[in-house]
Amino acid sequence: MNEELKLKSSVEDKIKMVPICDLFKMKFYIPSYQRGYRWTDTQVTKLLEDIEEFRSKKTLDANSFYCLQPIVVSKKENEWEVLDGQQRLTTIHIILKVLESYVDGNFTLRYETREKSREFLQEVEGKTNADALDNIDYFHMHRAYQTIINWFDGSKQKMNKFATILTNDANEEKSVQFIWYDVSDEKESEQNAIDIFTRINIGKISLTNAELIKALFLKQERQDDSQEHHKMFKLATEWDNIEKKLHDDSFWYFIYNSSNNINYETRIEYILDLISNKNENCEFYHTFNHFYKLIEDSKEEAGNQWLNIKDYVQFLEEWYDHREYYHLIGFLIDCGKSIKELKDVAKEKRKTEFLTAVKTMIKEEVSCDIDGLTYKDRKMVKKVLLLFNIQTILATSEAEIKFPFHLYKKNQWDIEHIRSQTDKTIDAQHREAWIKDILGYFMGFTSGKLHSLTEEDIKETVGNDSQELCIELNKMLHSETINDGEFRTLYAKVQAKFCEESEFEDKHDISNLALLDAHTNRSYGNAFFPIKRSVILLNDASGIFIPLSTKNVFLKVYSHNLDDIMNWSEHTGVAK
Repeated sequence: MNEELKLKSSVEDKIKMVPICDLFKMKFYIPSYQRGYRWTDTQVTKLLEDIEEFRSKKTLDANSFYCLQPIVVSKKENEWEVLDGQQRLTTIHIILKVLESYVDGNFTLRYETREKSREFLQEVEGKTNADALDNIDYFHMHRAYQTIINWFDGSKQKMNKFATILTNDANEEKSVQFIWYDVSDEKESEQNAIDIFTRINIGKISLTNAELIKALFLKQERQDDSQEHHKMFKLATEWDNIEKKLHDDSFWYFIYNSSNNINYETRIEYILDLISNKNENCEFYHTFNHFYKLIEDSKEEAGNQWLNIKDYVQFLEEWYDHREYYHLIGFLIDCGKSIKELKDVAKEKRKTEFLTAVKTMIKEEVSCDIDGLTYKDRKMVKKVLLLFNIQTILATSEAEIKFPFHLYKKNQWDIEHIRSQTDKTIDAQHREAWIKDILGYFMGFTSGKLHSLTEEDIKETVGNDSQELCIELNKMLHSETINDGEFRTLYAKVQAKFCEESEFEDKHDISNLALLDAHTNRSYGNAFFPIKRSVILLNDASGIFIPLSTKNVFLKVYSHNLDDIMNWSEHTGVAK
């Protein structure tokens, strides 16, 4: 086996599931470089509640198990040195102490530099609050013990049922199991153990669902036939190719909604989550559990499952490569529709029927009186404006351009007013930025160069009709303090200069709204139309993504009256 393949399959034989009852009579050793026990009441209670929720579910498959996060161990004489997972392991030990009348055993924990912690744990039920104050480890262990006692609240029935699921073996209907990761062959010295511990805790040893599942697949392929090396290398290569495809942001943000609370470092895990039906209510290792139960005992099932994963990704790629599917499905995903839901619909229909179904879903998403939409209907307005941008692109069939969902989602475009709100003032902390933007507009360069602007510079650059205004702005910019009254007076002059001094009736109407990013809308959130227009045109010329319809609005493509290109009003800009 070559070195690359060794690296790809380095964990495959080290991972297995271990029921808690298999740990009974084992001896564990916590080395000195690890901190002591520090779990809080909240963490202990959460673990108890998660296991109880799993225990009480009536709709689980046979031999289901609750999967505790990995415990990384290394054999050391007659003990197991714990490199990672000691907090959870200690908590399970304390739970078993509380339930010792209902269980037939426990494991032991020894701490290298805190030998008395072992004694405290063994006698924790008889310790007092005063005893717990002798040592910070004692304090947290005692608090955990009291939290567990209070959680069971003296219910013998609850304690008995909880003890049963903790002591079930892997062949029982339900059990609680650790992911057991044995790195004994990696550790030949104490320094190696510290290195492994460090790599785990800074994230260089990946124990995500995806990497654990990858190890299961590689392990299964090794057992398959005499061509094991070739098959393992092929699977590992295919896995990496899928991951590479998913790291293409244009593809990734087409299938993934950035509002999702999960941040996928290994993006193939998203596909695995979809296949396993993982949702926000599932425990962390739900997806690993799903595939472990499917492939651990069946060579044939492993091959089928890998083929299923590849087919899933290929299905999504076909959508991505189809111009109309890409835009319409991308819109629905941004609206919150799940890929799985759409894929399930596609499986049951022919392509033309599926396209009709997608368009029906879109109509449902934007079912509203568009003429009556206002700024207060932000969620619906954003959907309508996004769909308008997408339909504008689709209507231009000869142009092979795609709406860049990755740029749209990453830059967090939102709806804002095209013309500023005249009733919205600029607060004191944003006045300097506002002045720099106005001066930059007239001077034709960025606000960063305005610190040394002189009256002569203004006269050389700015037309006669705006020189006096710019001189006043520059004087105020360089004054030690900006007087409220003077600023309001100058603001009114600039407002009049841009013909935005008067209110207009439909300022919150959809006809005065567009998709804008935070940068374009300026830090003070009330930029005048010419300022926004200049920023948009400058960004577009620099290759920065601007939604097509937003650019069209500020170019006044949709306006009938082009006499005044620099202003936006009911008469010169707003297209009803």
